[in-house]
Amino acid sequence: MNLDYSGQFMFANISELAKKVFTLPHSNAACERIFSMVTDIKTIKRNRMTTKTLNSSVVIRSTLKAKQEKCSNFVITIKHLYLHCKNMYSKNDSDKTIKNINDGNDVSSDDSDHESENG
Repeated sequence: MNLDYSGQFMFANISELAKKVFTLPHSNAACERIFSMVTDIKTIKRNRMTTKTLNSSVVIRSTLKAKQEKCSNFVITIKHLYLHCKNMYSKNDSDKTIKNINDGNDVSSDDSDHESENG
């Protein structure tokens, strides 16, 4: 440490400047990656996508990329299904869906679909 005759730092301003400079990112690569991801997701066909949906898509994509996973090998848990269903359906429908999932029933098919296939 370089102190002057009164015991104060001689280069206090330069020291503060150096500390602030070192906090700056050394490149814009991270920002550019996010902008690239946004332009990949929000295309001309998806121009009505809300900011909330776009943000969610970017977070999901960047999280999967950081964990080196793909959507094809992502394991969906009961918690994911519950969170998805709770805002989409009424409380009773959501609870029935979760119960069917827990019981191992196929919730994607409808009884009427099976009748039309068999009959």
